[in-house]
Amino acid sequence: MADMDKVTVIGFKASGKTCYLAGMYDTMSYGIKNFSLIESDSDQDYYLQTLWENISDGNKRNWPVPTDEKRSYSFALCHSFDKIIEFEWLDYPGGALIDPGYGLIDEIKNQLAQSSCLLLLVNGQSFAVEADNVSEYKKKVKQNLKRNGDLVAIQKLSQIGRENVTLPPIAIIVSKSDLIKDKWIDYIGEIIRDNFEAVYGENGEDRRIVMVTAVTLGVDIENGGDADPENIEQPIAYAVLSMLCKYVEQARLIKSNNNQLLEKKDNIWGRIINPKKLEELRNNIDAMDKVISKFSRDAIRLLELFEEDKCLYVNGVKKPLRKYFQDYLCIK
Repeated sequence: MADMDKVTVIGFKASGKTCYLAGMYDTMSYGIKNFSLIESDSDQDYYLQTLWENISDGNKRNWPVPTDEKRSYSFALCHSFDKIIEFEWLDYPGGALIDPGYGLIDEIKNQLAQSSCLLLLVNGQSFAVEADNVSEYKKKVKQNLKRNGDLVAIQKLSQIGRENVTLPPIAIIVSKSDLIKDKWIDYIGEIIRDNFEAVYGENGEDRRIVMVTAVTLGVDIENGGDADPENIEQPIAYAVLSMLCKYVEQARLIKSNNNQLLEKKDNIWGRIINPKKLEELRNNIDAMDKVISKFSRDAIRLLELFEEDKCLYVNGVKKPLRKYFQDYLCIK
């Protein structure tokens, strides 16, 4: 597990992080567009399945008790049952960022430095307010975010980012989006951007990528509605895209270094003195081409899990998500 990619997950107060995980795992276990998720540990698999069964049963729904402890899962994402990548899902308590009593701040700092992606869950109830106009709506939501401690948590996260810890790509997940009136849904990303701007890395030296997505386990599920998850697969897809881009970047660097060595050594003397070294370099370049091709192909498939107009932010600048990853991977 030590060599696995890591996804760090932090849920803000009452965000429904545990429920989200259970719903996401169930949905992805059955598969979406041939993508499926597997937990290699049978006990963990049973725990997550049972958790979702209790949540999804509208007749006798049993909500889980909010967790105050860190949990870890070993997931593998597959396409048509072919494994794409394995990663560790590190699930931290909601108050871990702002409450030193958990004793996890230093650990979170270390994990963020090693993580391929950070998932932040925000309680969608903060956005479920009545208002007569956009200005009033934004003001009320900000008051809720402040009252719930979300803004304090963002400040703490920003401090970590300033302490020589390069924050990984971030997905901000607004849970319980079914509680938000349709007329306000389009303002979620803007409100998150305005209030969480410290993590967007505007004008920063490091590339900071942030995606916002609203998810739900089902319309009015808290009042007996049917379990019917929406957009619940997007954070996982985004996290794996981040991993694949990292691997493509590493393979390109290795290929470039080997090409430079080959150019220096591929001469008459090199062919006479060390032909095996030249062959080794050529084979390594071919191997890197195959790695780049495979991971790029997997990434293109993952992009199908996002709608055409889905956007993200790169150092505070809004960009179309699909085009950003296609350009990054040099895919036409």
